[in-house]
Amino acid sequence: MSYIDWGDVPTWMGALFAALAAGAAVWTLKSQRDQIDEQREFIAKQAEVLNVERDVLILERKERIERQARMIRLGGYRYDGMLSADDQPASVIVHNSSDAEIRDIAVCFGHLGPAIEAHAWGELGRREELPLTVPMLSRDAMCYFEARDWQASDDPRTYVPRVSFTDSNGRRWCLAGEDLTAAA
Repeated sequence: MSYIDWGDVPTWMGALFAALAAGAAVWTLKSQRDQIDEQREFIAKQAEVLNVERDVLILERKERIERQARMIRLGGYRYDGMLSADDQPASVIVHNSSDAEIRDIAVCFGHLGPAIEAHAWGELGRREELPLTVPMLSRDAMCYFEARDWQASDDPRTYVPRVSFTDSNGRRWCLAGEDLTAAA
């Protein structure tokens, strides 16, 4: 019988530990890959949540920016002899129902042009004249602007009072009826 020299015990032990170390390395690599995949999934979910939260914050910011401007109300006020054929008023009341003052209020009456008079809206019979661009309207205050007299050639369909004003944050707005836009 021939005798095969399979090596000595230390060599076998070294080979066994090397094989165990290689197996442990493969297992560690697989574990790290699984962990990286889980982290990628977690990051993707977090990115989705952050995108939704960002969208909500953007909407809340827009609402906060527009809140004061949306509290400005327009109303018509009729004067004898100053009504069009379809009973459109030839003046407009600006009511600041917001919590802060607004500034630089001006009105243009569509084809009738800019307002020709501005007055504080106070107690009955009180008629305090204001500049055509009202410098400041405090909270819960009102003022009204008058247009020029209607003429037979005026087209009432183009009569659209546009009020422009600056809110307490310094943003300029235009309001025509219920249509609010930020001015450039």
